Amino acid sequence: MSFNDSPRLQSTKLILVLADLAGYAKCFRDHPDEVMAAFIHRFYLVCADVIEAHHGRVVKFMGDACHAVFPGDGGADAVAGMLDLRRGVATLAAEHHLNVELGANVHCGMVVEGQYGRPTDPHYDVMGSAMNHTALMGRGPGLRLSEPVYRQLVSAARSPWRRVKAAATYHYQDESPDA
Repeated sequence: MSFNDSPRLQSTKLILVLADLAGYAKCFRDHPDEVMAAFIHRFYLVCADVIEAHHGRVVKFMGDACHAVFPGDGGADAVAGMLDLRRGVATLAAEHHLNVELGANVHCGMVVEGQYGRPTDPHYDVMGSAMNHTALMGRGPGLRLSEPVYRQLVSAARSPWRRVKAAATYHYQDESPDA
């Protein structure tokens, strides 16, 4: 079966968001599972409310993570949503006396979206190298934007953001003794 054989999948440009709770594993190692589950349930509700209010769609939740998408020209909405979600997580953490913070990556790119899985039990999802890029943008607390999302922001909304250059990397170059 090829991509063209599946009418349920299409290539499209989307704003991709991966958000999770930095400090979650450490924070919950000494709490009962029921407390953890209740907190995550509240986190999911906050995520869904904020993302939908900013014209996005939750794709899925997994553990302490939320994967969401916004229209391809919705960078400003996605960023505003993540700023609101950051405040929502801070409020939730304070209410529960927990030391967790939002970490989120926001990127824009081409993906293949649609209904994946069996026709009798389809699940909306997105796949592609842009999704992989989003996952590899960084981890831990804080909000991270890719250049294509940053460029969608109006000038006034860009001022709190600073460009972070990647750390230097060194590559091993094999020097043959015969060289």
